[in-house]
Amino acid sequence: MRVIELGVAQLGPIQRKDSRASVVARMLKLLERARSRGCNLVVFPELALTTFFPRWYFDDPAELDAWYEAEMPNDATRPLFDAAREYGIGFYLGFAEKSTDDQGVVHHYNTSILVERDGSIVGRYRKVHLPGHTEHEPWRVFQHLEKRYFEPGPDGFGVWQAFGGTVGMCLCNDRRWPETYRVMGLKGAELIMLGYNTPVQYMPVPQHDHLQSFHHLLSMQAGAYQNGAWVAAAGKAGLEEGCMLLGHSCIIAPTGEIVAMSSTIDDELITATVDLDRCAEIRDHVFNLPLHRQPQHYSIITEPPVRPRIAMKLLANHAIEHRHNAAASLDAPFGPRQAVVLGAADCEAARREISTWPGYAVTPLVGLTGLAAAAGLAKVWFKDEAGRFGLGSFKALGGAYAVSRILIEAVREATGKTIDTAGLLSGDYADVVSTVTVSCATDGNHGRSVAWGAQRFGCQCVIYIHATVSEGRKAAIERYGATVVRTAGNYDDSVRQAAEDAAKFGRIVVSDTSYPGYMDIPRFVMQGYTVLADEAIEQLPAGESPTHVFLQGGVGGFAAAVMARFWQRFGDKRPRFVIVEPDQAACILASFAKGEPTAVHGDLDTLMAGLACGEVSLLAWEVLEPAGDDALAIPDAAAVECMKLLAQGVAEDKPIVSGESGVTGLAGALVALQHPDVCRAIGLDKHSRILVISTEGATDPVLYRELVGRSAEEVLA
Repeated sequence: MRVIELGVAQLGPIQRKDSRASVVARMLKLLERARSRGCNLVVFPELALTTFFPRWYFDDPAELDAWYEAEMPNDATRPLFDAAREYGIGFYLGFAEKSTDDQGVVHHYNTSILVERDGSIVGRYRKVHLPGHTEHEPWRVFQHLEKRYFEPGPDGFGVWQAFGGTVGMCLCNDRRWPETYRVMGLKGAELIMLGYNTPVQYMPVPQHDHLQSFHHLLSMQAGAYQNGAWVAAAGKAGLEEGCMLLGHSCIIAPTGEIVAMSSTIDDELITATVDLDRCAEIRDHVFNLPLHRQPQHYSIITEPPVRPRIAMKLLANHAIEHRHNAAASLDAPFGPRQAVVLGAADCEAARREISTWPGYAVTPLVGLTGLAAAAGLAKVWFKDEAGRFGLGSFKALGGAYAVSRILIEAVREATGKTIDTAGLLSGDYADVVSTVTVSCATDGNHGRSVAWGAQRFGCQCVIYIHATVSEGRKAAIERYGATVVRTAGNYDDSVRQAAEDAAKFGRIVVSDTSYPGYMDIPRFVMQGYTVLADEAIEQLPAGESPTHVFLQGGVGGFAAAVMARFWQRFGDKRPRFVIVEPDQAACILASFAKGEPTAVHGDLDTLMAGLACGEVSLLAWEVLEPAGDDALAIPDAAAVECMKLLAQGVAEDKPIVSGESGVTGLAGALVALQHPDVCRAIGLDKHSRILVISTEGATDPVLYRELVGRSAEEVLA
């Protein structure tokens, strides 16, 4: 017989204040008990040296760094290695690892090591299946940020020749995945060791709380039996920082039988005599893998993951506010009031002009068939503006077009000549245009467009940003030669400051919002936006059209521009227009509720920075009032989850990079689908064909990586 006298050392709770030295002292006592029972191998839990720190969100890198071990053994754990050598007992130990590779890149892993009886490390495993989430989710009683604090292990599931047999390691969530056991089983593993920290409370699906122990044991018993291997699982148990952790540390035979299991939620040692030769009872008969497996039928297991419909339910926990616009009517004609703002001839002129600009290209309209099927919709069409003129957003159409119109008029007044943008680009009128300074307030993308237009056509530019606009967005504007001024307050405060300074210094404000006495330039901006609507209409499959168009709110200029072109071209067969806004800046929803332009106040603090607006544009209202059918307000968290969903792709859909304001329309549709009353109110069902417009890509690359967990380049690789 090849026998291991095996101990599984369950630990009770470790509080945040507990030092590593105090935890190791407890582990040494368990090791002494193991020696008294004749053990030669002991399994300790996952992250055994500290409390389970991924339950907290840390924004201080130094505070987070303190939870990792940069070397092993270290001063805190050396007594454990010394005792193992003295007692002749090997051990498995889980901890948070910080390591630096040969290229100097720092990595963070959830790691376990296997230590032989002489104190030498003979194996190292880095957790593959990381559970939890990447971003802070305030609705949770406690966080589960393993995906934020660790990378998936790069080496897969290894096995090692040690303790007289072939042994493997995994960690916690790995035990729930059948592939974990099968890969090690195919490599000949006879003993699989694992540590875990498992909360009794499972917040995403609380109705499963009473099944936590059952699922814990079920997965390991099945894995042991189906692969003819022993499984030894050590947990950290008890009430740890307000979170109750599951006990039931156990040793399971290759038959799937539990031969030892803990009975407390404190420090406890269980033991069993593990005869590795018993693995043959299963491997030579029921699960003779070389004889009975048919791998030619298993290829789907290694194909890229397909997100089933349940993926949409990730958005189900989000609240939504809906407001129908009583003034809207599908039968209303596109009348004179609307034509003054967005007349067909003006919109067509904008398209003719913009399509001649160097770098112009029609942005793609993508059919998201996988997402549509998963969401229970007939069609989802996704217009992707991330590549527009290299600026990353649709705003390139509006601000720059308005700048060109301003400068063309300046040339006409100075010289009496009527030119087009080709004349501006020629440089022949540099002496005129260089004296003009354009200005605006922005959350990022509009200011970038104005700055780009100013640089391209040769005038000066000053851009105002408010307090919460990121440094990344500020730098992106400065890249185009603009002077950037940061103001206190919110977006609307920066709008007022830009207007006051423009009057004082003789600048021309280029804004996409209008107000009494300021109408012409916002009209040019909106006319530029209509280009993407015309593109989308012409890109739709022949004979098909959307039943719904979900559009970002903001001041309403973008939504009104898209609505106008669909309204003009489809008439009373136009789609239903649904405006989606952040719940912290829902001025269009408030305006629909009161039947008139209505400001919302406060910080307007939202991640959907391009929509952080408290007042609807008066020009936009001329279109929104008679044709904006509904408004929805959603939380930031819904937008972030939608970004991640697109980055991963659903079924056959390719990954897409869409920014925090870019996803708003789609996020609104997906959240609405989880609320039957809202679906009924807006007529959203399995027959619906929806169009959404991703108004931006990763225009703030640092923020995108922070929110999604990967860079745009990594998503598209």
